[in-house]
Amino acid sequence: MNDKTLGYILLIVGIVVIVIATVNVLMVFTGNTQPVQPFKVSGVSLDLGSLIEASLPPELAGSSGQSVPEIKQEIISADLLNTSLNYFAHLVLMGFIASAGFKLGRLGTMLIRPIKVNLKEAKETPKSV
Repeated sequence: MNDKTLGYILLIVGIVVIVIATVNVLMVFTGNTQPVQPFKVSGVSLDLGSLIEASLPPELAGSSGQSVPEIKQEIISADLLNTSLNYFAHLVLMGFIASAGFKLGRLGTMLIRPIKVNLKEAKETPKSV
């Protein structure tokens, strides 16, 4: 297999990889397919009961004999957090794959391109006496 044939194969493979990565990202962002799911984190929540108990004066906190009930308030839902992180991870992964396709295509282009070397003859300089 000569260099030009290998170059054309690498160029075609690189273009195909870039197109597949682009189509995959478009399908994920239009909702046709699901992104990769590396993240499964719980939502961010805040216990308001502990904040209320901490803000009470010491006389009221100890005299009531009852503790403040636990009040959980979710600030960022787990679904929103997971979706955002998974879309970002999918975009980074497809960007990496597309850059690999770009490097394959660039290598193929370098093999296809002819190498031309132009040599200039050295001019003779007059000798001084």
